[in-house]
Amino acid sequence: MAKLPQVSLSSGEVSPAIYGRVDLARYMTALRTCRNFIVRPTGGVSNRPGTEFIDEFAQNSRIIPFIFSVEQAYVLEFGDQTINVYANGGRVPTSTSINISALNFHLHSTPPVYYYLTIETASPHGLGVGDTVVLSGITGSGVYAVLNGTWSVYSIVSATEFRIDATFYEIPGSVTTLGSMSVAIEIASPYSIADVDDLSWTQSADVLFLVHPNYPPYEFRRLSATSFTMTEMTLEDGPFMEINSDE
Repeated sequence: MAKLPQVSLSSGEVSPAIYGRVDLARYMTALRTCRNFIVRPTGGVSNRPGTEFIDEFAQNSRIIPFIFSVEQAYVLEFGDQTINVYANGGRVPTSTSINISALNFHLHSTPPVYYYLTIETASPHGLGVGDTVVLSGITGSGVYAVLNGTWSVYSIVSATEFRIDATFYEIPGSVTTLGSMSVAIEIASPYSIADVDDLSWTQSADVLFLVHPNYPPYEFRRLSATSFTMTEMTLEDGPFMEINSDE
């Protein structure tokens, strides 16, 4: 029996009712099952994009998009009187960075066996337990290749050394470049975690206008790629224009 090549999959996945309809033109361009692929209009298919774990959001927090331009977009996490800013696969750091002088892996030999990491900085880090730091510019093999990103501070060893909240179950590898450390941006917000679901907003350029039934209007403003402010909106003459006293 001759077999005809199927050179196009543009019809995508079809229902079982079509399985026997060889008389339909779309039968020759259809699929019975298409999972984890995206059908292209040109006939081919490509792998479905995956997701990457970036961070844990606080329970009941509110996620609001903030799109400044085609090249600069942010995700704002409104938590309990705080706003965390995300972009480019992680928390946005402050513009101030501290060079890393050493990355020290320590073996925790009590089962389960794992490594934990302490980071030495070239100057006092000023961190506290629970602070969020952003590591960047680290290169190397093994574990060193995945250290760039957002981490929580597990403990403070000294004024220039701290431990991140992470465990590693493989031999670390070797480091090429130590990189630097910055503190993740966290902006004070008036909204409690119980109220963030009732937020409404609209955006104009680099300003996000926020309103809530129980709070005055606020402006979330982007000053630069690493600088943001949250201020109460100043209304002139209230929400109404002055009365026109003549004709």
